[in-house]
Amino acid sequence: MSTNIKYQNLSKQFITEQQANSSDEFLKLYYEDNFLKKREYYKGNILIGGGYFLSDGEVDIEVFQQLGTHLSWTFIVNQEIINGYTVIEYRSYHSDFTPRETFKKVINSDEKTIALIDIDPQTNQPITGVKYFLFGGQLDPFTSDGPDFPVYWQEDAEGEFTFDENGQLEHIYFNIDAIKDNENWDSLSSFQFDAQEIFIDHMMPTPVLNYFTNLEPLVPPF
Repeated sequence: MSTNIKYQNLSKQFITEQQANSSDEFLKLYYEDNFLKKREYYKGNILIGGGYFLSDGEVDIEVFQQLGTHLSWTFIVNQEIINGYTVIEYRSYHSDFTPRETFKKVINSDEKTIALIDIDPQTNQPITGVKYFLFGGQLDPFTSDGPDFPVYWQEDAEGEFTFDENGQLEHIYFNIDAIKDNENWDSLSSFQFDAQEIFIDHMMPTPVLNYFTNLEPLVPPF
């Protein structure tokens, strides 16, 4: 097994070891046979913690002891492909080994996150979370003037749907003025009132709207 070490700044740009050692904050990456195994986070040249990718047969608690329970470590304990989406499960612990956080991330084929869901470590059920409706770069049907003059949404355009500790839709936020200059809603009904004809009918078919306005399912069915 071959191990290769690389360095990144906090913008995830690769830098040299010399640049890292002269930086206030940086990441040190350990690759085993070209697969990322461990990511260490340094601040002021002091190891703070990082992320660790568990291999088959490794136990997160045992690895946590080896890495140092006084540090902040997050473990990737499971990764699978569902409906064409990558689902990654993360776990972290307090120094006494009690669960600190368990969450799952859903990534699309463009390697963009569309869901971050907190999981109850006891029941393994979703409890809170956020889903991202990404429509950046798509055709804007409202301002386009036919096929000869297409207009597209800005690249980072998205809608953010957050859910409270009971798994209920709590807030909807759009990062651009896509709907009547209104960017925030506190309920599905208010969002539909403003956006049904203007935005939803053109951009969010029923399966899409249902997915983004409900905590479950975790992975899109479309």
